[in-house]
Amino acid sequence: MKAIRHLKNANNQNKDGYSGFKLNKRGGKDQSFYKALICIFLSFGMVCHTLSSQAQSEKLSISGYQGSTLIGQYQSNYVQYHVAEGPLSYGEFPKKSSPEGALECFLYEGPSGRTALEVFRNYEQQLKKSGLIILFNCSDNKCLDGGFQNFFTTIYGATYNKIEERNTFPAKAITNIYSGSHYLSALLKGLESSKYVTIGVANVNDVIYTYIDILTQKNMDTDMVKITAEYINNQINEQGKVAIYETLFETGKSTLLPTATGIINEMFSYIKVNPTKNFYVVGHTDDTGDFDANMNLSLERAQRIANELIKKGVPARQLTAKGVGPLAPTSTNQTDVGKQRNRRVELVERLE
Repeated sequence: MKAIRHLKNANNQNKDGYSGFKLNKRGGKDQSFYKALICIFLSFGMVCHTLSSQAQSEKLSISGYQGSTLIGQYQSNYVQYHVAEGPLSYGEFPKKSSPEGALECFLYEGPSGRTALEVFRNYEQQLKKSGLIILFNCSDNKCLDGGFQNFFTTIYGATYNKIEERNTFPAKAITNIYSGSHYLSALLKGLESSKYVTIGVANVNDVIYTYIDILTQKNMDTDMVKITAEYINNQINEQGKVAIYETLFETGKSTLLPTATGIINEMFSYIKVNPTKNFYVVGHTDDTGDFDANMNLSLERAQRIANELIKKGVPARQLTAKGVGPLAPTSTNQTDVGKQRNRRVELVERLE
């Protein structure tokens, strides 16, 4: 992942002080090959996005407001990140996304002589101009819809995105903010993967702090996670369930693929040595297509897995098949990557 880029020269600006937006598609029969450069000049600052899909990938780089100083930077190869898409309500976010992928985080201090609102509005305006979808934006008490919890403490604190784990950030993180704070979340859809951008700006003792977080959705390196009886045991002990993201069925059907055999064997090996435990076998789908059809398909797939385990010798009393269709996504349904994550089977420990 590339570090943040600082661009110092703001030449060739339009009359309003911003660059133009131009998207060039290189045609022929394959319209997926294009290259576009979007440079968006903020007044006194710049945001620069470089997109290239010649390899079907998108690159996004957002610089800090001119005159600000980068005081913290953090990267993680694969995390689940929580994106607020609505106000905080009694300590929870009723509307949020939880995409997974590579995370880049940046904390800026300054600039002096500007207000937090001015900095925030510049980012907001130019992200819109560049074609990002604004999912949610708010300021101060508009970020709350009931309760007295602190928005910044909740979204960046221990409850959700755990700012304390960003060990390269200074101790004076801007989580305890009750006024002068602003937040937005945005989505940049790509051909292969999408990017979520969140920006939090706040004024602390007349000093402006800005969080810029960029989450690039991607598939987990499943080849690094081998589904074994031991892995299933560890996951159920730690989380009460194990999620299997490998493709087990033919598209739109409950017909098992040959690759499912080994995973079912490992599930059987785990259940066989745990004869006193009971389990739900839960089928999940993405949100494409008819709701009732997805509910039925998820149940049929769960029943198929349960039946295969019973054929191998698992007592039927240990297994309960359920299908929840698209009702419990683990990622967004806005992208192919997210949909793939949502199409899964889970083995969930069931208490008597």
